[in-house]
Amino acid sequence: MVKARKRSDRCYRWAREGLQFRWCEGARIINVYQGSRNIDAFSFGYGEGDERPTLSDAKRALERHMRYRRGEGVSGTRRRGQRLGLSGYLSVVPAYGRDYKSAKEVKAAWEAGKDFQIMDMSSPDDGRYINKQDAEKPGSGVSTLTIRYKRMTQVAVVKVRK
Repeated sequence: MVKARKRSDRCYRWAREGLQFRWCEGARIINVYQGSRNIDAFSFGYGEGDERPTLSDAKRALERHMRYRRGEGVSGTRRRGQRLGLSGYLSVVPAYGRDYKSAKEVKAAWEAGKDFQIMDMSSPDDGRYINKQDAEKPGSGVSTLTIRYKRMTQVAVVKVRK
């Protein structure tokens, strides 16, 4: 378990593997720093309902995040040289402001090679664009896509053939 130093009345800091982490009591976000630059932030959702997270919740989330960074088998992580998550699942949305009204339209756009934007916090490729040709490349690691459509209220699932 990680040992935390209390920096002020409500904030704690940790240092692990060249990175610094900061969490303030009651927050559900831990900020990640490299030197003085904020390079990342991740949220965690321990607790029931309106319960405020405790220091032990933050420590558990930090340990999970460090396993994720090292690629130790946490779903949605990658190991060196592996392009996308171990699980092969990826969440995407239509790129360039496009939207679709039905799953049939979404699947037709995918088959036509249209671009989709990766919207998956667990993926190191979050924010990048992908299309059918990219996903079918050997070594891409993608087996199933979850595509959001209809103003991001509906989901279509597409299997990627290799």
